[in-house]
Amino acid sequence: MSIVYAVRADSPQAPPLARLIDLPLGLDIWQVKADHVVLRAAEEQSLRLRQMGYTTEEVVETENHVTTFATAEAIAAYHSAETLEQDLRQLAESQPEIAELREIGRSLEDRPIWALRIGERRASEHKLLFMGCHHAREWVSVEVPYLLAEHLVNNADQPPVRQWLQRGEIWVARWSIQMDTNFRATKTDCGARIAVPISMAASAWTRTETTVTCGGR
Repeated sequence: MSIVYAVRADSPQAPPLARLIDLPLGLDIWQVKADHVVLRAAEEQSLRLRQMGYTTEEVVETENHVTTFATAEAIAAYHSAETLEQDLRQLAESQPEIAELREIGRSLEDRPIWALRIGERRASEHKLLFMGCHHAREWVSVEVPYLLAEHLVNNADQPPVRQWLQRGEIWVARWSIQMDTNFRATKTDCGARIAVPISMAASAWTRTETTVTCGGR
């Protein structure tokens, strides 16, 4: 059974809480505070933490937590692969003189990997790349680069954005090697039980011949 715990280092023999991040126990750390850490762990992992001197307080079973908070309304606040592509196209079409949507590769599940080029000088040597969605379940890491692109496009004629776009190109790419896992999670249970470890995804990506480039014309 997977449970969300609050872990504290109250006893003198307990290691510092910061050590939890480096422990090879496979802990899923959700939140780090000065006096406690919130994490997801199996009962056997929790027992091991208590043996090390930590105190663990059961907060909620993971499945109940996901069922309570991963509602359809909450999920709808984030982009899906389809709605994100639609919004990216709208951004590019709203300012075609400075914005261009380009497919830069394909995922392992054959989803298009999109990048938005923003800038007035397409042949410039000055290029800056922002990427998101490096890990599974990090839904907000899709939204942050999208909001950055939206801000740049919508404020292209305002300083300091205007000066940035006159000097070079800004590329905003939403996906990395975990994009398939991220959107598979959207279709099932909020990703609580299906996330692919980054090392596995990286290995699979390395075995493909997909090439991703972000270059100017």
